[in-house]
Parts: sequence; C-alpha cells; structure tokens
Amino acid sequence: MEPAEDVTRAKPTATDLAYDVLKRRVLTCELPPGAPLREGDLATTTALSRTPVREALNRLVQDGLVEVRPRKGYRVTDVTLAGVAEAFELRALLEPAVATSVASLARTRPGRLTALTELAMADPPADLATAIVRDHDVHEMLAGLAGNRYLTRSMRQLLAELQRIMFLTFSGNASDTLLAHHHQVHHRALCEAVLAGDGVAATAAVLAENEHMRRLVVDGLLAQLPDVTLAPVKAPSADPGPRQG
Repeated sequence: MEPAEDVTRAKPTATDLAYDVLKRRVLTCELPPGAPLREGDLATTTALSRTPVREALNRLVQDGLVEVRPRKGYRVTDVTLAGVAEAFELRALLEPAVATSVASLARTRPGRLTALTELAMADPPADLATAIVRDHDVHEMLAGLAGNRYLTRSMRQLLAELQRIMFLTFSGNASDTLLAHHHQVHHRALCEAVLAGDGVAATAAVLAENEHMRRLVVDGLLAQLPDVTLAPVKAPSADPGPRQG
C-alpha cells in the first residue's frame, strides 16, 4: 500500500502574512505606482510589527513591484508605457512554451487539468475586479502545469505585473465590464485547445489573448492620461563611468 500523501503545510509566518497583504495592495493598485511605502504606516495598517513588514518589502523588491530609494525608503515601482509594451512582448515569448507543454500534458496525464478546466470554463464574474483576478489565476495555473520551474517562476512574476497593469487600466471604468466576457471567450478557447492536446491551437489562443489585451491596455492607458500616472521613460545615462588615473 502506498503511503498517504502528506498534505500538511507550514503555518505562514508574520512575514508571509505581510507579504501577501502588501502584494495584494500593490497588484490591485490600492497602493498605486509611485506611492511611498513607510514601514511604520504599513505596520499599523497590517497590524504587524515593523520587522516582518520590512522583510516583506524586501521580497517585493525582488519581485520588481517595489524599489528602494537611497535615503528615502521604499516606493511602489512605476508603470511606464515602455514597460507595458515590454511586459506583453515577453508574455508573447514565454506563454506559447507554457501552452505547448500543458497541451502535451493533456495527452499523458489529463487528470491534472481538472482544476484548470473548472476555472477556465466557469461563468464570467459579475464584477471587473474579480474578472481581472480570475484571468491572472487561470494563466498562473497554466504556468504551474508547464513542468519547468524556471519558466513557471518567470511567468508568475510577469503575470503579477500584468495584473497590476490591468487594475491600473480598467478598475472603476464601467465601460470595461465586458472584459469579463472577453476573458471567458479566450479562456474557453485556450482550455479547449489544451484539452485536445493541440499545442499549435493552444499557442494561437494565448497569442490572440495577449495581443487583444495589449491593445485594450495601451488604448485604455492613453485614454486616461493625464489622470493616470505613468512615469516617463528614463533616458540612458550619459555618465561615461569612473575616470581613469
């Protein structure tokens, strides 16, 4: 008889709790791009001490969602139009590999796709925020099935940034409530391709969704200027480096 699977999980630490809370606030733009992050204030709002908050902020720095300013503390990383373009460009390079891998998995271990199928095929959410989170969850679950931990890690970090970009673009905009329906259409097409073990169709589905979302996001951000804050692209440094001699 095979031993029962150990499903026990370590109790989350105070740092884990602080990280989860602060990351959610950053991704939903409750803490918007460019917002200063003060350890004392965050400790108060999270009901945690400063040490786990500081450790959580350092983890968010590693995620690329927070940055450290010398002698000024932490701040939420800016969103730029150039950065948005780069994020969608990278997704177009990485996610086809994910889709192809998961389509191959469907041919050998279809049972592993049950949770993905249920989430992707579910009725569209009634509100926009839930639709954005579900889109993130579908693609993160897809990435988790790819079987390559480096690819999965890269996709998860990228999807987190894209979720933040979508909240910045669409939240509070009633005209974009059709986004939930849009996601459902693309999710169903992706899921059907993956379940059929068709890597070519799965790749086409993720590329189509990526391009459609790229256009919606860029158009949405441009339409909101100057109300939405986008940091200017920094010019390359002209510093020639340290002088010799």
